[in-house]
Amino acid sequence: MKTTSVIRFAALAAVLLASANVDAWKTNSVELKERPSAKNALNIVMCLVNLVLTGNISVISILSCVKPIGLPIVPYGLNNYIHFLIENDESISETGYVMNAELTWGKWQQDGDDIATVNRLEFNNKQRAEFSAVGREYSPSGTQGFFEIFEKDKPIAKVTFDVPFVGNNRFKIKQLDEGYLCEHQGFSAGGSLTIEIVCNKIHDQ
Repeated sequence: MKTTSVIRFAALAAVLLASANVDAWKTNSVELKERPSAKNALNIVMCLVNLVLTGNISVISILSCVKPIGLPIVPYGLNNYIHFLIENDESISETGYVMNAELTWGKWQQDGDDIATVNRLEFNNKQRAEFSAVGREYSPSGTQGFFEIFEKDKPIAKVTFDVPFVGNNRFKIKQLDEGYLCEHQGFSAGGSLTIEIVCNKIHDQ
């Protein structure tokens, strides 16, 4: 490999490491312990350059450049997630809850821990229900599923979502009760999502 190619590769690696100063070092479900120091960053660059020069480039060899200096690796499946924050506004005094939740792909999490289901999670106009659906470790499948929002023991909205490993995100709230309206914000077509849902009472029935 030409010297200029090696220099370009090293420069690219340095830029990528410098960009790690953003919050990409922290995901919803996995918190990385520390950012690399300048010395560690240089060690990573030199290790990667050495792999290029020797032609020994593989996933295992690249990880070997990172792991010895104390940088935990986020399994790539966990980076596909959708985080939910659900609450009632002041027009609803009752407690609502999540029901009939199912996943086609992925798993449920709360506070970074795997949980079997999000059914019966409660929320009101002072406290949110907070949980996530995430992709499984080392699985290129993303996460996909749905759940319903209940008020007074009846469903008022159905939430469906799809955060694929590759492709555009999809999200929809179907209103199930004309007396209520659940609105959302935070959707984007790409990347992981944090969706805030607020349910309002339109009129008494």
